[in-house]
Amino acid sequence: KKAKMEKHQQPTEEELKKYLAAADEVATRTGEYIWKKWHDSYSVEVKGSSVDLVTEVDVYVEKEIMSHLSTAFPTHLFVGEESASQQPSPPGRDHPLTDNPTWIIDPIDGTTNFIHSYPQICICIALAINKQSVVGLVYNPILKEKFTAIRGQGAFLNGRKIHVDKSTSISNAIISTNIGYDRSKEGVDFILGNFTSIVNNKVRGFRMCGSCGCGLADVACGRVSGYYEWGPHSWDFAAGSLIVEEAGGVWVSPPITNKERGDDHGRHDLTGRGIVAGNEQVVKELLALLNLNWPIPPQEKK
Repeated sequence: KKAKMEKHQQPTEEELKKYLAAADEVATRTGEYIWKKWHDSYSVEVKGSSVDLVTEVDVYVEKEIMSHLSTAFPTHLFVGEESASQQPSPPGRDHPLTDNPTWIIDPIDGTTNFIHSYPQICICIALAINKQSVVGLVYNPILKEKFTAIRGQGAFLNGRKIHVDKSTSISNAIISTNIGYDRSKEGVDFILGNFTSIVNNKVRGFRMCGSCGCGLADVACGRVSGYYEWGPHSWDFAAGSLIVEEAGGVWVSPPITNKERGDDHGRHDLTGRGIVAGNEQVVKELLALLNLNWPIPPQEKK
């Protein structure tokens, strides 16, 4: 008989604190490096398209974070944006996760912002166990804002407890999104269609900060009431989604069905390539207004 697959044992409270402390230590150290490079010179390369960029700073920071955490926790697995980009996932999908403890890392979420000296950037570090985030950290080293969460223990900004806002409708809410990298006609029509749907329903305000991690952090501390985006990877929202949850909000990876994908992602799927987050009422309203049928960007079909 084949042995029944067991889920990984959940960590103790002390272990979770140790995991967050390790992430905090390396985020602080690499954040200082990012701060120093903020007005310095560095190389920039194009990844998938002219709007999908990477710098030597991204690569260095990811290596430093992985080195620190792998030394501290040698049995843990890793998924990082820059290393994962060397092994592309299938079109419209993400790199699969196992139940084993896995650090999910974005060294600079908001690279384009970083290149243009726009201060909405962050280091995102999450630890997932059984494909669910249990530790999350989003750190903006330019604004010195550090958002942290351990599952079941609340969410914090620089040590102060935070909570999502209490807007009861998008008519008294600010909604945030990002437009991603797709500039095809189908992709642009999809983005503008969702934007129009929400504006036509008298949203109070719209914001785009250029970083999924920063956008989710804004939700967690009540600056905006909701956030949605299609196309992000696990490293973009594994940390921020937990922080939103622990701040009293909800998030879903909507059922994104597409003939070319042949699948249907569910609620809390870190590999879902889409996220809608906010307080429960706002998320419910957004899901009713948004077109969920995300078209796979042409650059992912190559």
